[in-house]
Amino acid sequence: MRDCPCKHRNELFYPGESITVDCNTCTCLEGMFKCTTEDCNMICNVYSQSQYVLFDQFWEKYPSGDCDIELLAGSDQGANRFSVSVKQDRCVEHGGAVCRKRVQIQFGSTVITMKGSDIETVRALPQSDGRMLRLL
Repeated sequence: MRDCPCKHRNELFYPGESITVDCNTCTCLEGMFKCTTEDCNMICNVYSQSQYVLFDQFWEKYPSGDCDIELLAGSDQGANRFSVSVKQDRCVEHGGAVCRKRVQIQFGSTVITMKGSDIETVRALPQSDGRMLRLL
C-alpha cells in the first residue's frame, strides 16, 4: 500500500508528490491524499448567458433554460441550510433571449431573491399548527 499512487482528475500522483486543492496542500501517502484543512476563500463567476467558472476554477457551460443552477449548498452543523442558486429569465421584449438572471440566497428559513435592481427578502416562520407563515 505504501507504494500505491493516488488519482486526482484522471492523473496519477506517486507517494510524496503534492498537489494544491483550493488553498490546501494534498500529499499522496499510501494510495490516498492527505490534505491540510485550511478554510479557503472561494469565488464563483458567472459569464454571459450560461457560462460559469466554479469554485474549483473549472469552466462549466449549462444549457440556457428555465432551470435553477445551484452554485453552492451546505449547512451550519445541519441546523440551517445555506444555498446560492441562479436562474436565467427570458425576456419577451427581446425575442425570448435570456436577458437577466435571478440570484437566490437561502439561509435557514430566510430567502433573499435578487433580480435586476429588485431585492426581495422572505422569511418563513413556523406556526403552532406546523404550517409556515411567510413574511415579506
